[in-house]
Order: sequence, then structure tokens, then C-alpha cells
Amino acid sequence: MTIELMGKNWAQFAEKLRQNGYALLQAANPKLVVTDKGAADPNVIGATLLCRSLTHLKAVPILLKEGLIVEARTIVRNCLENAFWLAAIAEPDKRDEALRRMGDAELFTRHQIGEFAMQLRGEHDAEVNEALREAMRKFNGKKGSSGPTPKELAKLGQFKSTYLFYAEYSRDAHPTLHSLARYLSRLVEDGEVFKCLDAFPPGRDGDQFTIQHGCQAVLSAMFAANDIWAAGEAERLTRLGDEYSSLAGLDIPLEAA
Repeated sequence: MTIELMGKNWAQFAEKLRQNGYALLQAANPKLVVTDKGAADPNVIGATLLCRSLTHLKAVPILLKEGLIVEARTIVRNCLENAFWLAAIAEPDKRDEALRRMGDAELFTRHQIGEFAMQLRGEHDAEVNEALREAMRKFNGKKGSSGPTPKELAKLGQFKSTYLFYAEYSRDAHPTLHSLARYLSRLVEDGEVFKCLDAFPPGRDGDQFTIQHGCQAVLSAMFAANDIWAAGEAERLTRLGDEYSSLAGLDIPLEAA
């Protein structure tokens, strides 16, 4: 059975959602000035996360039109994770913790990469890289800590139920047995069944919801961003939410931050 990966209505809604996302950025523009705080400013982090989601949403329909279902689902997973971060930052009593852990995670990653680079150079008797050594000195014993897991983020932003979608899309984003099995197929010739490889795996039952879940993640991200900036776009987003629910055949409100 051939699965239609993306209907015309969903393709049009995804593009409409993107354009409204840029309108939201424009509405919040006075608050999106990059200051000395840089990435420590929740307004700026919110904007960069939303920009990332909007470009992701541009890529998803392109990939689906080409039949690249695994790649599309990998990007939808990213959209969900962006929404988790935005929702956590949108929670006033969780914002500082989310930002602190984001900063700690960046420090932890840089430290890990630096240590590994130093180790490799030592193992290969390479010359001392003074720039790298100086960069490591600047850490001054600060190693940071690994960032929150997606499940922890989902809890911070009250997105616990949506985490189930994230977990499902993660199965395709990583080389799990589930995702690798997509590249296996069966061929029947003269009543005999042959197992073979399929370098261009077709869609499976359920894959038709990929674009829907991508739109859901980005719309949820927009709701959270609007809360962070107090941009006054709730009415516009509610209309988009109603349109989403109508397309999806839902009678329940969209989960929003």
C-alpha cells in the first residue's frame, strides 16, 4: 500500500504557519535586540529557537515531496525539541533553571571536546597546540554539566504528553532497529518471497502524520514564544490553532505553552 506523505492542504497550512511565524517575530521585534547578554537573553534565545523551527518547517515539505520520510521525521523531532525548550523558557518559574542548564550544557560540551582533542594530540605525539591549551585554561576548573534530557525539558514546559511523539520520532532519527528495518522489503516473484534491501524506503502507515506533527510542534513553539515576548499575538495564534485542529479532525484544543 502506497502512503501519501503530504496532502495539499497540509502543505499550504505549513507555509501559512511559517509566514505567521515570521509575522510573530516582527511583532516582537522591539524586544529582540541583541544586547551584551547575547544568548543569555531569554528574548533572543526564544527568537533563535523559533527561527530554527521555521526553517525546519520549510524543509519538511520539501523532503516529503521527495519521498525522504526518514529525513523528514528526523527534522520533525528537532521541531519538537525546539518547542520543549521554548515552553520551558516561557514558564516564569522555570525560566532561570532552563537557561542555566542550557549554559551549563554548552560549557560541558566545549570542555569535553577540548579534553578529547588534547587526548588525541597526546596519543599521536602531536606538537602542543598552545591555542587549545589556552582555551582549556580559561575553563578555570568549570566543566559544566550535561543539559536536560528532552523528557526533562518536556516536563519543565508542561509538554509531557507531547514527549510521546518525540520518542516515536527519535526511533527514526537514530539508527535503531526500527529505523533500519525501513530499508528492508519483501519481493514476491512466482509465488516465492525474497527479502531484499530498499535504498529508498517508502512511507509506512502512520507516516502521513509527519507533516501534521511538524506543524503542531511549530505552532506550539509560536504560542510559547508569544508568551515569552508578550507580543500580543494570542488571537492570531488561536485562529491558527483552530485551523490546525480542523485540518487534523480534532475536537480538543492544541497543547500550547
